[in-house]
Amino acid sequence: GLALPSEISRQPHLAMPLGSSPVIGVSSGTEQSVEDIAADLQRRRERELATYHRFGDQAEIKAAVQAAVMWNVIWNPLEAGPLPPVIRGNPWALAGKISDDWPIVTFAWDTILAAYMLSLDAKELAYSALIQVVKAKTAAGFVPNFASSGGRISQNSQPPLASAVLLKMFRKFNDLW
Repeated sequence: GLALPSEISRQPHLAMPLGSSPVIGVSSGTEQSVEDIAADLQRRRERELATYHRFGDQAEIKAAVQAAVMWNVIWNPLEAGPLPPVIRGNPWALAGKISDDWPIVTFAWDTILAAYMLSLDAKELAYSALIQVVKAKTAAGFVPNFASSGGRISQNSQPPLASAVLLKMFRKFNDLW
């Protein structure tokens, strides 16, 4: 077989041969067979797909947009919780580049719209997204157009969309903070 270079093999890693049976199952809970893992994933997939039925003719669109938003959900230890940026990383070094450790950029308008979409069936992620946008505010209390791991641009913004989304979420969930 192919040996890993020594600088890699000395590091903690997980390597699995793919040989003639490339089916692999990894469980972080109780020990499960590959078949049990596959059955569990199938049950969860069916449960997820069933949530789209209430969107009727728009179900396929809901599924596609949700898949795109969820693909980008990240957890960053520098932030208050998970957030759904519209792009991973900070490819343009917006507002400067401090470090490659947590290169993120959040665009307020886009993240707020993602929060609204998430509020349809993922309340905690929706609140987390809104909180991330507000936490990016400047010392003067201004919510910037975008914020990144290198800073924020504070000379422009969009209309107060976050308040409209938060009002819709309040009317749906009735959470008193």
